[in-house]
Amino acid sequence: MKRLLICAVIASSATALPAQAAWEGFDQVQPINSGLSAPFQLDASYVTPWHVGGASAGDVDDDGLVDVILLRGDNPPRLFINQGDGKFVDRTTAAGLVGIDGIPNGAVLADVDGDGTLDLLLGGIREGTGPEQETTPIRLFLNDGQGMFTDATAASQLTSSMDAHSMALADIDSDGHLDLAVAYWQAGGEGGTAAGHLWRNLGNGQFEDVSIQAGVGPFNVDKTFHFTPNFTDIDGDGDPDLLIAADFENSRVFKNNGDGTFSDTTDSNVITDENGMGATVGDFDNDGHMDWFVTSIWDDEISPHYGTTGNRLYRGLGDGSFEDVTDTAGVREGDWGWGTCAADFDNDGWLDLFMVNGYQGHNPKFADNPARLYMNNGDGSFTEKAVAMGIDSGGQGRAVVCFDSNNNGQIDVIVQRNSPLGGGSVEPEFYRNQGHPDHHWLRVRLRDIGPNRLAVGARLELTAGGATQVREIRAGNNYLSGEPIEAHFGLGNAATADLTIRWPDGTETSQSGIEANQILTLDRAIIFSNRFE
Repeated sequence: MKRLLICAVIASSATALPAQAAWEGFDQVQPINSGLSAPFQLDASYVTPWHVGGASAGDVDDDGLVDVILLRGDNPPRLFINQGDGKFVDRTTAAGLVGIDGIPNGAVLADVDGDGTLDLLLGGIREGTGPEQETTPIRLFLNDGQGMFTDATAASQLTSSMDAHSMALADIDSDGHLDLAVAYWQAGGEGGTAAGHLWRNLGNGQFEDVSIQAGVGPFNVDKTFHFTPNFTDIDGDGDPDLLIAADFENSRVFKNNGDGTFSDTTDSNVITDENGMGATVGDFDNDGHMDWFVTSIWDDEISPHYGTTGNRLYRGLGDGSFEDVTDTAGVREGDWGWGTCAADFDNDGWLDLFMVNGYQGHNPKFADNPARLYMNNGDGSFTEKAVAMGIDSGGQGRAVVCFDSNNNGQIDVIVQRNSPLGGGSVEPEFYRNQGHPDHHWLRVRLRDIGPNRLAVGARLELTAGGATQVREIRAGNNYLSGEPIEAHFGLGNAATADLTIRWPDGTETSQSGIEANQILTLDRAIIFSNRFE
């Protein structure tokens, strides 16, 4: 549990103990100071454009600094390279990301071709509702290792006939290649298809559609209303399972059978979010099991058009099942939710939650709702503190990226927003974490052997100060967004930590007495080489 801070008065000296320092929250950094100018504009002629956005963070040029790509509606995306001094520089053209037309929607940076560098995947939607309107395709851009991208969409064999939203990657069949899940939301719910939802990576940036044979496609035939997929190991067997947050009571739990096929194990008595939008996964109660937070719609007025009972926090029980702990956690009321992330913002050893929201249709009350920052109390409950901690974000929030932008161990936040009600353009928001002066941290980057060089699917168990935390290395998604493929731990007052890694193939390695406040890169090949020297 989080420690209560007690100030005592010593009678003999009548001197109070010095007050312990507190977390200082966030400062908003304007685009003119951060360099992150990426105005979003998209005139909505039908419902799907109201969903649109995208952002992703990762070190695309391998210089140790996290870079950012931001989507801008029907304007081309922009790639920003981190300068290491708190500023970013637009390098879109120099990186070869030119001529990207249509309406890109959702972005993920991940190593698709197994060369150890971050490639770029973009989803996309149609530019109108008519049958003559072509869907903006899913696109793949391969990184040459120096931050230069080449359009490899044609060779990838990726196709889409619907409006692609969020994407996530994991090695579902243990062949070392990252496979791809794609969430589609189709306006009107008509024309659903069993194809295109799960793609097996054949290596070298090529994919084949395995949705039907893997058991994921059949439930999509009648209607397709999916927003956010997440791969995570919910039963502890080392295989990535698939969680899908979806609209209109369609959220699903797919358990990996161990051979790249999945079984739908959704318990409709527990998985009750009516309109799942964004989602994130993490061990919020530090019991070693992955929990699932799903943003949805909260409205204290009864509406005949949409479910209104709010967000859900599903506590993982470790056997692939969940229990609903939303009310105990106090995270239900989030208005019309979209992107979300799990991060230890105050580095106290407990994962917190951040979410954005807003919608342009149905009800004007959702036009300018405040973002939510749920701080973990360490007892199963959260306290909302967004404005108190410096995040005063409203409007039409969509994608969220939470990452350490300046390598100081503090998790910062980027909010990418959709056009405001009535049209016009809007800049993203960047909130820099001022940190807790007494709390320590550790960031861990893994390098594995084989094509899954960034060790997506690894499980990290860290013990510090008598408490144990678990993280997974994942690639996407919060909703239309992706974060660096690494793990961040808050250590509280602990100055050292012990770490055990279960690599994607099940091999375990351990390291003790790791000093706090560093970015630790662990290369499996070097670890094993040192064992035999």
